[in-house]
Amino acid sequence: MLDHEYISELAIAYLHGPQNKKDRLDHYYQLYEEAFEDRERIISDFRKITGEVQTLLPRLLSTRWRKKSDFYTLFLSLALRVDEFPWAADRRIEVSRRLMEFGERIDALLRIEEADWVERDQRVLTYARNVARAASDRGNRVARAEAFSGFVLGQPDAAAAAG
Repeated sequence: MLDHEYISELAIAYLHGPQNKKDRLDHYYQLYEEAFEDRERIISDFRKITGEVQTLLPRLLSTRWRKKSDFYTLFLSLALRVDEFPWAADRRIEVSRRLMEFGERIDALLRIEEADWVERDQRVLTYARNVARAASDRGNRVARAEAFSGFVLGQPDAAAAAG
């Protein structure tokens, strides 16, 4: 995928919610071809989000969050909280710790066959299943975002509470 397409996907998801693959990318290019009133807001918010990512994950490239599907989830989950940035130091420390733990637990699962997965936290299982295959399907993106928010950001997750 070209970098400009990936940035476009992030912008479209930011404005319109997660999309199914790149199915409607051309539609949104046409929609915003003449005028893009949200340009300045998008630039400002993207800077805030990427700044927070750099603070939370100073070694991003050595984590699973460097992968496009995972970064998509990370970025859009943080985008929902852009008005809270910058976070206080204690919040950043906790979120950074949870990000690393979540990523390590997902990595551990993905190194073995799915039939052998043993994980008590349903959010980790859900995320791993939905990133392992068809990662750009809308349903998988939404499921990952819910699992991510529940584990990393402390948002309640119905599936985790039920399981």
